[in-house]
Amino acid sequence: MFPENSLYTSDLPNSIEMFPTSHALLLKHFHVNNAILFPSCKHPMSRPVVTLDGVEEHMIEKIADE
Repeated sequence: MFPENSLYTSDLPNSIEMFPTSHALLLKHFHVNNAILFPSCKHPMSRPVVTLDGVEEHMIEKIADE
């Protein structure tokens, strides 16, 4: 995050077609899927990632505070 110029850098895989930095005006808030209106759009929970050290890493469900 660069508050002096409102640019944010995403942690993306290296790719020629993608530039990881975006202006804040181009970012959108995440909205949770409405399972009643769109039941086929439910995403399954991913399994934990196991690092080379054998440590399990899990996805973050919610950020409570900054």
